[in-house]
Amino acid sequence: MGAWISKDRERNEKEIESLISLSNLGLVDVAAVGNEVLHRGEISEEELIAYIKRVKDAVPSSVQVGYVDAYYQFIERPKLIDACDVVLCNFYPF
Repeated sequence: MGAWISKDRERNEKEIESLISLSNLGLVDVAAVGNEVLHRGEISEEELIAYIKRVKDAVPSSVQVGYVDAYYQFIERPKLIDACDVVLCNFYPF
């Protein structure tokens, strides 16, 4: 299950709350907080990490929390890797 994160902070709140709610109902095994939002340059790494930590603090410990982006975004950001339980990489074959 994922929360779509963008530059729209109001929508981000709805996405995060929905992800937390569904996780607490036992419907989520892996919670993806954002997908390529760093690649798109819509929020900062620090803001993304804050969202990830917020979700991790609010969901059961059995739910793995991570982020989805191109592999090089993780290579360039060790703090992001440290914030995630699971790293979800997009690899492009071109």
